[in-house]
Amino acid sequence: MTPAAEHERYQSQGQGLAGFPRDVLVNVLANLIAAAIIYLLGVLFDLLPRSSAAIILSILFSLYALTMALMTVGGILRKRSSGKRLFGLGTLLLGVMMLAGSIYGMVEHEGAAWVGLLLGLWVLLTGIAYTFWPGSVEASQK
Repeated sequence: MTPAAEHERYQSQGQGLAGFPRDVLVNVLANLIAAAIIYLLGVLFDLLPRSSAAIILSILFSLYALTMALMTVGGILRKRSSGKRLFGLGTLLLGVMMLAGSIYGMVEHEGAAWVGLLLGLWVLLTGIAYTFWPGSVEASQK
């Protein structure tokens, strides 16, 4: 085998391995989201025992999946106003999730989550801007 061919073979093997951690992470995340949805359905139909912590975590994973789907589709369709609105809705939902988590943390731990609260407000306002005023956001980016 020539050195050039050996180098090319080594490069192609490296590219396959480089995507492996990403693929594993995506698979694990997809399984967690599927398990959360299945758990919520099981609790809804009284097939599984109720746990308030597990229900909250399952709802958050399900909302995360919806958020990522909206933001991905919005990013793909970013040239259209509908794509900007979908991205804005995803950002809005992300802000709501951050605010809910921060408020929950503040109630449970007596005022411990101020940074998360402020960051959640910022993300929420960004989502509102993208959702309801996509033209003004586009104009401000030029």
